[in-house]
Amino acid sequence: MLEQPLKFFVVFFVVVEPVSLIPLFTGLTSGAAGGYKRRMALKSVLVAAAILLLFALGGAWFLALMGISLPAFRIFGGLLLFLLSLEMVFARESGTRTSSSEAAESKSLRTAGDTAQACHPRGADASPVSAAGRDSRL
Repeated sequence: MLEQPLKFFVVFFVVVEPVSLIPLFTGLTSGAAGGYKRRMALKSVLVAAAILLLFALGGAWFLALMGISLPAFRIFGGLLLFLLSLEMVFARESGTRTSSSEAAESKSLRTAGDTAQACHPRGADASPVSAAGRDSRL
């Protein structure tokens, strides 16, 4: 009986990562009074709980209203997570949440890295480690 709510809590805890949000909350409320910080923390917890409760109770109805089956939703969720993980593995820019100044800085850093690599005497193979993973200086 307690097993299912515990599973939900663990999955929710892993997905939301509340410990990693502590620096964000601290940065957003830096310089504020203690009472204000407590009110903001309580308000954010209540809003998150309301959203969670809303979708826990009405999520299946909403999916049915949109004509989406639960298996299709799970498949798409898995594909979305897979695509996000591929983006992380290959360190590609997604283009989302990147300002023009950040994009220019990223481009200049990539260009500087290409220039440094091209100026090296061995060119693109500037690493002392060969393709086989052995040190070529030995």
